[in-house]
Amino acid sequence: MNNSLNLKIFEASPLPSLLILKDEPKFTLLAANKAYLEVTNSKKEDLIGKGLFEAFPAEVNEAEGDAEKLLSAIQKVIDTKQAYKAPVQKYKIPVRGTEEYLDIYWDPMFTPIFDEKGEISHILHTTEDITSTVLVEKDLESSNQKWDDLIFTIDGIFWEAKINPLQFTFVSPQAKEMLGYDTEEWKALGFWESKIYKDDKNFTINYCENQVQKGLNHNFEYRFVKKNGEVIWMSDVVSVIKEDGKPKLLRGIMTNINDRKNAEKERDKNRSKLENILDRSLDVICTIDQNGFFRDMSSASINIWGYQPQEMIGRKFMDFVHEEDKEKTKKAAEEIMNGLNMTNFENKYHRKDGSIVPIVWSAKFDSRDQIMYCVAKDGTEKQKLEDKNKLRLAINSIFTEDLDLNHIASKSLKLFLKYSQLDYAELWMLSLDNKSMILEAYDGPEHIKPKREIREYNGKVGLMSEISKREDLLYIEELQKHKSVARSEFLIKHNFKSAICYPVRFDGKVIAGILLCSIDKIVDLKDIPTLDIEFLVQLGSMIKRKKAEYELNLFFDLSPDLLCIAGFDGYFKKINQSFVKTLGYTEEEILSISYNDFTHPEDKGSTQSTVKKLSDGNNITYYESRYKTKSGKYIWLAWTSTPLLEEGLIFAIAKDITERKKQEEALKVSNKKVFEILESIQDGFCALDQDWKVTYWNTEAEKLLLKKRELILGKNIWEAFPEALNLNFYSYLDQTMKEQKPIRFEEYFSPLNLWLDLSAFPSEDGITVYFRNINDRKAAEEQMLDLNLSLEHKAKELQESNAELEQFAFVASHDLQEPLRMVTSFLHQLKKKYSPVLDQKGLQYIHYASDGAVRMRQIILDLLDYSRVGRVEYQIEKINLNELMKEISRINHTVLEEKQALLTWDNLPEINGEKGPIFQLFQNFISNGLKYQKKSVNPKVHVSFRENREYWEFAVTDNGIGIATEYQSKIFEIFQRLHHKDEYSGTGIGLAICKKIIEKYGGKIKLESEVGTGSKFVFTIKKKI
Repeated sequence: MNNSLNLKIFEASPLPSLLILKDEPKFTLLAANKAYLEVTNSKKEDLIGKGLFEAFPAEVNEAEGDAEKLLSAIQKVIDTKQAYKAPVQKYKIPVRGTEEYLDIYWDPMFTPIFDEKGEISHILHTTEDITSTVLVEKDLESSNQKWDDLIFTIDGIFWEAKINPLQFTFVSPQAKEMLGYDTEEWKALGFWESKIYKDDKNFTINYCENQVQKGLNHNFEYRFVKKNGEVIWMSDVVSVIKEDGKPKLLRGIMTNINDRKNAEKERDKNRSKLENILDRSLDVICTIDQNGFFRDMSSASINIWGYQPQEMIGRKFMDFVHEEDKEKTKKAAEEIMNGLNMTNFENKYHRKDGSIVPIVWSAKFDSRDQIMYCVAKDGTEKQKLEDKNKLRLAINSIFTEDLDLNHIASKSLKLFLKYSQLDYAELWMLSLDNKSMILEAYDGPEHIKPKREIREYNGKVGLMSEISKREDLLYIEELQKHKSVARSEFLIKHNFKSAICYPVRFDGKVIAGILLCSIDKIVDLKDIPTLDIEFLVQLGSMIKRKKAEYELNLFFDLSPDLLCIAGFDGYFKKINQSFVKTLGYTEEEILSISYNDFTHPEDKGSTQSTVKKLSDGNNITYYESRYKTKSGKYIWLAWTSTPLLEEGLIFAIAKDITERKKQEEALKVSNKKVFEILESIQDGFCALDQDWKVTYWNTEAEKLLLKKRELILGKNIWEAFPEALNLNFYSYLDQTMKEQKPIRFEEYFSPLNLWLDLSAFPSEDGITVYFRNINDRKAAEEQMLDLNLSLEHKAKELQESNAELEQFAFVASHDLQEPLRMVTSFLHQLKKKYSPVLDQKGLQYIHYASDGAVRMRQIILDLLDYSRVGRVEYQIEKINLNELMKEISRINHTVLEEKQALLTWDNLPEINGEKGPIFQLFQNFISNGLKYQKKSVNPKVHVSFRENREYWEFAVTDNGIGIATEYQSKIFEIFQRLHHKDEYSGTGIGLAICKKIIEKYGGKIKLESEVGTGSKFVFTIKKKI
């Protein structure tokens, strides 16, 4: 088999063939061609390299197994040194994927192959499958035997007769037992006619002659007189044998139907009982007359056809037959009326609702009553089973085609759509990393072209994620409303309605998903033919096999490694494209040059030594050599090789490690630099392997932890510092080691009175740790903590002081009002009583005193209002700001009329708050806007708002005198006035109250103003108070 031409001929042979090595007693199987693997449902790994008894183990209790049969034939070839044609053998071939076996008959041939010395070195075993021939011969033998058995064992009389005139030529022996006449008596001319009962003679003879003249097979019933004089009923089924189109012979079977006739009489007596039984039958039982009209109909017609029995009685049965089946149904009816009893005849009927239903019929025609008796079964389930089997065979056929998986998937989806009668299909498959489901193929209307989608396996979104968690199929009546749908826009655009999703499993894991959808219509998915679990499991196996083939081919064709098959003769036999790209030669050039010519002169000796080891049967797991490229440069290759001694071949994989070699050199330089850096940094640094042994310890680590490098390298860190085991050092570093995640922490090491800040990082060999002394920082943090506690104490004291001040302001302002009222009262009395005697200056002094007292009282009232903000508890309620603005407008009615002012507001919202403070807030802003105006201008004040997610934003805008920039920060302070009291009245506390109310509600206030143009107060109030 070293000759490649011989190998190709062997592989291409249509006869199943095995090549067997004569290494008795093992007899190793060296090769099996494609035809042999296919017909035995075997894989090469099941046979090649195995001994005869290992490849074909005997079944338990089997007298002679396959291996014994082969060994017996091989021994004859060895003994005779001649080809040997063995007897036909029966083998049991396993059906892949099941525990079942097929019986196969082979016509085997064993041919010796001789070496140069004339000795048998191999045996070529070829065979031809003659199963069909053997089975036909067996069937023929069995059929003949059955025919003889049938004639002599049937409960009837088999006969044959000539015609014109009618004369019997053969009558089976049963005639004697059944009727009492010897077979020879029947051969007399006119015998049969003379024994027909007188009342039936004319009809019987005339009917038979009429049917014979027409050349029609027929059957009829009549009474016959036995030899003992007893009259019995007989049935005669007659076949007309023709020659040149003319009747030549008659053959028939007579049976005693006396019991049946008696039963018919009994039937007539019990007709009501029979009708009751008919109406309870799940199948339709009916009668049809010779003109094709229904005469009787059981109530099962309601369930099967949707018609009441009376709706069908009196109508022709052909009226209900589907157009496609009318011709064959008409022909079948004619055959039945000519005496053929028919079973399992199938056609389709129109239901009352317009749908089509498959029907399976059994029918018999009664020639005497001229009535056809029929039983009709709903054939839907039978049709579904047949369709399912057709689909399975078609899918199996597709998967045997030499196509990639995408083309197979597309062809399969077309069949799934045809089978399910739906409109659109998708196939999703598990990704190579088993983490995602990917849309690989689809089929449906041409305008629907989905994007390539990916869904997380066992994720939360998408139908494929959902079915990856299910054991059974998923029905979705309204797809667009389903909770797991991820492509809503796509589904709505193309008007997808209903869907079925199938999980396809392999070894219990979902590896693919099938989605079948309807378009434009919601369908009752329970009526849709479905794919059963057994088929889905089989489909999973076929998909897995195709994926494995694809991945294997992809691996060879796309592998970045150099894959090759070489011979011990020094030449490459097969290479992949990476080999060509890496070396720069064409494939033909590489195959024509010895691999020794590519090898660097310094590596040739080691290469020859490696080839010698391979020729001794050793595998080479790693070997490095340099190969010359077409450009003249040498590259480093790392090889892994295994020999196939029987073929004289070496299978090898090579990796281009040229860059790695360069990096190794660079790494040496880099390691030196790293060492210099680690020794110069101000942090302590150490490296630990996975057994906690110290592999590096820099100079700063020596200084911080007082351990010399030469004393700790190679030692377990926890043995060197046992006190650290019970601290966070061990737990955190162990976490880094196990979870392979960086970590940073601080810990105090009491034996050295040392606070350390540590950063640990995982590495391939263990972990690396950076650490530094943070004693100074910890001392500063303690000082900062003491300072924060002091500040908190001061803040609390300040809060208490402010509360006391507010209480004082409230009490003081309240208690000061009484003396002021007294002063005001006495000044009023003084003016009233003494004004005649006082001069103008005296009256002016009294006026100054009264005015001061009034202003003092107003200041006290404003101060009292200010102190109440935040102290007085109001009820939180819903406040309609539009109603509140109307109330403010009524209060300011006089001012608005006097100044011809305009107060407007947007359609304001309803907010949560305390009505009193909110009223005061808006009143203060509006009254200020009306007050601080130029005399020649009609005031305009407008309130607007804007809604944000967490708060309301309001703006009060006026066209007043405006406020200079340098004063805008002062106006919210208490008792701050920008004008003389003679110009504009007031105490300067109103805006301070507004600011306090706004801040109470968690808001902010700002001012936008320009002198001479006006002001805009913008403030916010939280929605949730």
